[in-house]
Amino acid sequence: MRRQDVNAVLAAVAGTSILCYALIRPASPYYAPITDALPIIASLLAIIMCIRSYKDIAFSKNIRHSLGCFIIGLSLWCAAETIWFIFENILKIMLPFPSFADALWLSGYPFLMAGTIFGLLAFRGLINLNTAYITGTIAIGLFAIFSWLLFIPIIKSSSIGIIEKSLDIAYPALDFILLFTTVAILSTIFKGLYTKPWFLLSAGLAMFALSDISFSYLTWTGHYRVYRVSSILTDLGWIIGYLLLAKGFYEMQAVASEKRKRH
Repeated sequence: MRRQDVNAVLAAVAGTSILCYALIRPASPYYAPITDALPIIASLLAIIMCIRSYKDIAFSKNIRHSLGCFIIGLSLWCAAETIWFIFENILKIMLPFPSFADALWLSGYPFLMAGTIFGLLAFRGLINLNTAYITGTIAIGLFAIFSWLLFIPIIKSSSIGIIEKSLDIAYPALDFILLFTTVAILSTIFKGLYTKPWFLLSAGLAMFALSDISFSYLTWTGHYRVYRVSSILTDLGWIIGYLLLAKGFYEMQAVASEKRKRH
């Protein structure tokens, strides 16, 4: 598959998403089916590109393990997006919280985190103490912010049950860990053939984490509304995250193909 074709498809999905959110009113009967279908399409593109990359890479065990974990994690998230679509748009039933979709979303996190950890192992020779200190400082700062905005208010709340409270904490906590691992990758990979692919992958995962944290904060504070700019940007963040992953996986496959030609 040519780079121009991949870029065209990803740009088309991104452009369509932006236009849909900008032009279709939330009250329209077409709004929910279209905006709920877009993450499924974007996630399928990421999975397809990841599988293609996995099949093409045979020279690095850690990178293959990383891609394998990404395939599983993204497939779980795609399944969760599909369940959401079916309940909301076909069955016309509001998905309960918690639901089987939440189980799939939460199950996907460990595999995505493992994917980033295997990525770090593949480039462990590039890690230095200064980078580790900087990453650790950023992580502590982010954790302090998340605790102040989300964790402490949720723990103190008496308006929700233990299960709901646990899930409300689990999502941003897992997002924080995912964001930390992506920051670690972004802070170590500054040179070599895999700089561009891993930068795109890290940016995509960071987009997921930030969008999910934004969603948790907006819903917890009662400010999430489909017509608000902050909510629209949050929803678009998930779609763009999938597309960045798809592009990153494609570039990783391109690097593998280039290395084969050289040898």
